[in-house]
Amino acid sequence: MRPSAVRGTAGIAGFTWATMQGGDGFVAIQDPTDYRIAYSESQDGNMVRIDRVTGETIAIRPLANEGEPALRWNWDTPLVMSPHDPKVIFAAANKVFRSSNRGLNWETVGTDLTNNANRDDIVTMGLKGSDIRISRNDGI
Repeated sequence: MRPSAVRGTAGIAGFTWATMQGGDGFVAIQDPTDYRIAYSESQDGNMVRIDRVTGETIAIRPLANEGEPALRWNWDTPLVMSPHDPKVIFAAANKVFRSSNRGLNWETVGTDLTNNANRDDIVTMGLKGSDIRISRNDGI
């Protein structure tokens, strides 16, 4: 039973939910035109397209173009479905990517959005990044 179909007085129970991918608080996106297709993201650019009937997943992570430096991802991977065409999805690392075929192929949209700052040199709350000893790279 789909969680949205629950009519019990206690509301949606834990057993009516489905896990899309591992992680702690990441995004899951349902294709509004095809019940079988959903997407999920997690740390460091890891994204999958899920067949909700078979449970099969396919990695859809964009890669840097040949000869370019590796992409720089954040903890959560920004992943958005176009409101105009559900086959079009966008993802972002230090660059924005667009796929018109549900993540099978990606094109780069624009240039590097960052200044590629060295986190050891960044001062936050009066403390230089290189001086942090506990959970050094958490939340970057």
